[in-house]
Amino acid sequence: MKAISKRQHRAIIAALQQLEELQQAGVLPAGGFLQHIQTLSERFSHYENLLSELAETITDYEALHKEIRVNMVAPALRQARKTAKPDTKQYREIQQYVEIARAI
Repeated sequence: MKAISKRQHRAIIAALQQLEELQQAGVLPAGGFLQHIQTLSERFSHYENLLSELAETITDYEALHKEIRVNMVAPALRQARKTAKPDTKQYREIQQYVEIARAI
């Protein structure tokens, strides 16, 4: 799946408008050009709204991800590391969790 090009959208709308003008001048038989212009314009508008909604969702997710990582995960792992005794299996597991947390 690839993005819908605004430039290509405008080009096809312009072509349809020119065909509509030719149809109104009697050069072409009726072809439903206005209907296609309207349908394409509605779909493109819906597409742009969805992109905007997606961008907002991504921003919200990233903010929430950072908040949880900084305010929940990191403090909990620090506390667990402080309470675990060094050279134990539990301490080594906590260290592994810390390394994983650093990667996120």
